[in-house]
Amino acid sequence: MADSTMSSATPAANSNDLNKPFRFGGQNFKRWASKVLFYLKLMKVVWILTAKNPKKVDTKNMSEEELVKHEKYAAKWENDEEDCRNYFLNCLSDELYDYYSHTYNSAKRMWKALQQKYDTEEAKKKKYAQPLFQLKMSENVSVVAQTYDLQMIVHEIISEGIKINEKMQVTAIIDKLLNSWKEFQKGLRHKQLELSIVNLMARLQIEAEVRRQDKKNEAFANNTHSNHANNHQGNGNGAKVNFLTSSDSAPKGQNNFQRQNNFLNTRGSI
Repeated sequence: MADSTMSSATPAANSNDLNKPFRFGGQNFKRWASKVLFYLKLMKVVWILTAKNPKKVDTKNMSEEELVKHEKYAAKWENDEEDCRNYFLNCLSDELYDYYSHTYNSAKRMWKALQQKYDTEEAKKKKYAQPLFQLKMSENVSVVAQTYDLQMIVHEIISEGIKINEKMQVTAIIDKLLNSWKEFQKGLRHKQLELSIVNLMARLQIEAEVRRQDKKNEAFANNTHSNHANNHQGNGNGAKVNFLTSSDSAPKGQNNFQRQNNFLNTRGSI
């Protein structure tokens, strides 16, 4: 009979374990909070978060019957409150467990404290991070200069005590590159997990210089071609002369990102 009782109780316990939320360490509070509330509901103690402490209720004017009911309610509240608090603590990281277990003696106070700290922090992060994701690059301004502006926004956000890791910064910069940088952007996407901000900025500067030099060479070639054609027309000679630009001199099929990698390989990787 004992074995039968244990086997029938085990699935319920396992079911509760499967619904237990991840241990909260300071990130993704809203997701964690939603899982915690569902878990506490399954454990039938979620009501403690909204119930009034019966110890604070005045019992002087209660009838004998009301007093008996109140005492039963108070005993249930005390038992469920302790369970709720412990369930909460077991859903926290060791560091947060140590802090909240010594600081708050009730589940309701602990819940309010977590909400005030982490719900507010996430809202603040969204508020300050919004310009980072809304900023768009312009074709009329240097990409490198605009990237520095983006970095200034990041530093302002960090100065507010909000953490933005380097990989997020790298991804944000790559995502905002202009359409005219599309091929170069594709090359960066394959390397974004390996890139640091310093590496990325160096590559952007080299690519910008390559593009600037290409435009300069193309303008020079077009001007030379135009002058040569005019001279031939003046001499009555219609011979056509082809001039190579820097982009023509690159191996066929290579884009600027590939050419830049060739350049980096000759001078050592950044």
